[in-house]
Parts: sequence; structure tokens; C-alpha cells
Amino acid sequence: MSKIISYPELFELIPQRFPALLVDRIEVCDEAGKYLALKNVTVNEHYFVGHFPDNPIMPGVLQLAAVAQAAGAAFKLEGGTGTPWVRKIKKMRFKNPVLPGDQLIIDLTITDVTEKSAEINAIARNAHGKVCSIVTLTLGTLECTPFVPTELCPVPLPEFAEYKEKVMDTNAISASIPHRFPFQFIDNVIYMEDMHIVGEKLVSINEPYSQNYIPPSPVLPVSVLTETCAQLGCVYMLAQPENKNKIGLFVSIEDAEFFRPAVPGDLLTIDFRLAFLKSRLGRGVCKVYCGSEIICELTMAFALVDKEA
Repeated sequence: MSKIISYPELFELIPQRFPALLVDRIEVCDEAGKYLALKNVTVNEHYFVGHFPDNPIMPGVLQLAAVAQAAGAAFKLEGGTGTPWVRKIKKMRFKNPVLPGDQLIIDLTITDVTEKSAEINAIARNAHGKVCSIVTLTLGTLECTPFVPTELCPVPLPEFAEYKEKVMDTNAISASIPHRFPFQFIDNVIYMEDMHIVGEKLVSINEPYSQNYIPPSPVLPVSVLTETCAQLGCVYMLAQPENKNKIGLFVSIEDAEFFRPAVPGDLLTIDFRLAFLKSRLGRGVCKVYCGSEIICELTMAFALVDKEA
């Protein structure tokens, strides 16, 4: 017989807390390895203030976060140990937007479970049955909790050290993209030429997502790291004069791998190279570094739409 898990039992399975907690209820289904998760998306969700103020849409990466949290709960219920963490995103497709007033229902299957890893397939739909996203990922565990940095200010790769001047500061970035607090993540752009943009993200304990993602060890969520990459790509596309009055929407994430968490005190250098840019569609490869150490790499695609859409 299926079982519904709600609070406070859910708190024992999911370490995230406000504002990073994105699951309201989980159903353990009769079929082995099958779970359903629910997230009620209310108009009072804090991220709607910054994504996007005039066209509120649940960020695609928070659909990813909801899937990852449901997967982490399933992982523990299936006998996994340690702190669940997304290691790889094999493929994620975004089909339809999630809007205020929607109920997001995640149909999740967990397989190949070991103490330290599992494979996840999930489809997220709204309450009307419309598919919002499809994701295949590999779940692992954080072996280093908390992660302990070894340098105060890691030395960047030589190619990034050459970019000494800011091309765009936060004011210029805000003029290019519609994202606002608490969902704007690019602090500086230090290079932008010929389908290539390099930006910086400073990770601080004062950011709400850093505090409450996996307490008491503050790390930047995988979802926010992915969103940071996407925003940098959008900075490039929306800085082009022909794209004025557009907004950028996620289309897909592919071949994403996360090597270690970003933590407060890190200065992340994001290297985004567009492989394809035509009309309103862009696709590129992004690598994120802390000093000379690579944090993650991924391929993503996004589309530009009119703000009124």
C-alpha cells in the first residue's frame, strides 16, 4: 500500500530548509523504486520577485532542485547513506513553464541504488497533466562535509588573469537581463567577444541559498550554479541590440558534471563559449572554475522570447 510522507517526517529525509526547500509532500508508491512528489507553487514564492518581476515563472533550475530533493529522499528510503548530491545531469528538457498557482507533480523512478549513488529518471507535470520537464541524472553523495578550502584566494588560470578590467559591472548586467534579487547571480563580466563570455560569481554566506541548502555546511546549490551559467549566456545574447526587450528561457541541460560544491568565500570564474547562436536560440558549453580548479562543466541551450510571451 502506498504511503504519504509529509512534515515533520519529510524534514528527516530532506536537509534543505527555506528558501531552498522545494518539496511539500512525497508518495511512496506500491511499485518498487517509484515515487511521486508534490510542490505547490504559490504566488508568495520568494524567487518570483527576481524571476522575472513582470513575467513570473518558476526557474527551470528550481524544477531541477525539486527533482533532486525528491530523489534524495527516495535515495535514503532505498537504503542510501550520506548526503545526497547531484553528480551528473545526463539530460534535462524543459517543455512548459511553471507559473504561480500551479501544482508541480514529479513522477520519479530510482534504480541502481548503492550506499553512495543512484540513477534517477523523472517527469515533472502540472496538475493538468502538461509535461513541464524531463530529467535523467546520477545522484551521489558529498564525501567532504563540510568542504574545507585550502587557500584564501585561489590563483585563477593564466588565461583568466589576463582579463583585468570589468566589461560589465552589476549595474550593466542588470540593464541587460531581467533577473533581480534574490535571483540574479552574475557579479561581473570580465570578457565578451566573438561568441565567448567570461563572468564572475562571488559566493557569500549572506546569500540565502548558501545558508540553507545543506545545513549546517553551507554550499551553493547545484541548481543555482547551473542558473548562474545560464544567466551568463543570456547576458551575452541579451546584450546584442537586436535582442532588446527579450527574456531568456532554459531549453535543455546536457552532459553536466559537478566535481565539488562551491562554498562561501569562493570566487567562481564562469567560461561560456557559444557553439550555436541563431535568431532566438543559443547553445553553448560552460565551465566553472575556482582558481585553477574546475567545479563543473555542462552543455545548455536556451531560447529568447518576447517579454510579453
